[in-house]
Amino acid sequence: MQIEKFIHSHSSANQFMTNKSAWLYKYAFKGKFPTWGAMARGLTSEIGAYYVLDRLSKFKERDSEKFMRRYFKRKSFVPNQTEEDNSILIAKNFVKALEERQLTKVKSYQDKFVVEPEEAKKKYGLKYGILGYTDFTYDNVIVDTKAKARLDPIRAGEIRQQALYSKMFNKKCAILTATPKKYRFDDIHPVDVEQGFEESIMLFKTIENFMEQVGTREEAVRITPLNTDDWYFDDASRKVAKEIWLKNQ
Repeated sequence: MQIEKFIHSHSSANQFMTNKSAWLYKYAFKGKFPTWGAMARGLTSEIGAYYVLDRLSKFKERDSEKFMRRYFKRKSFVPNQTEEDNSILIAKNFVKALEERQLTKVKSYQDKFVVEPEEAKKKYGLKYGILGYTDFTYDNVIVDTKAKARLDPIRAGEIRQQALYSKMFNKKCAILTATPKKYRFDDIHPVDVEQGFEESIMLFKTIENFMEQVGTREEAVRITPLNTDDWYFDDASRKVAKEIWLKNQ
């Protein structure tokens, strides 16, 4: 199976692992998923924290809140006042946590890295390249932010993501998790970076093996159960996906 302009990423691999039919719908059939309130919360709190840190000496607090509310409304699939308010509180906690660690001078935000196919093949035995974006990059560390409703322990997938970025930039990495009321820093230890990176490359190879085993995307649909029960799908995308699967049985 060939997918035009396909490139590996953490989000792609994670989706392939958790819901292969959602992965096929998005990458093989170029389907679209909605941005739910919780997703908009994460996007807004992250860029809101950067907005404050980058403009701390130039703007007043009310200006940053206005920016975040406008950004949330643009990103959210449906209006959600609770998540809009939460995103602002979480952004404030991100800023507070970064200030406590004296991480206020961000070197770059949403730093992009690309491993071209030739390099990916030589280094990792992959057919396709690798793409990623970091949240907050500093001279010696990469900090990824997670905006959550509860201060749960970090997940294995989140460690894999940071392990990938750590190896690509050759820097230490940490995860900053925040809720509207609390926050926590987790430094990712070198042994976890090595293990997480190994798991990421293994996932990328599994995706490539799957793509090689199926001749076309239609064949892939025939051997993959459609699962629209999770949060990826809304009514519109669920309807389109069902039409694709019914057509190709």
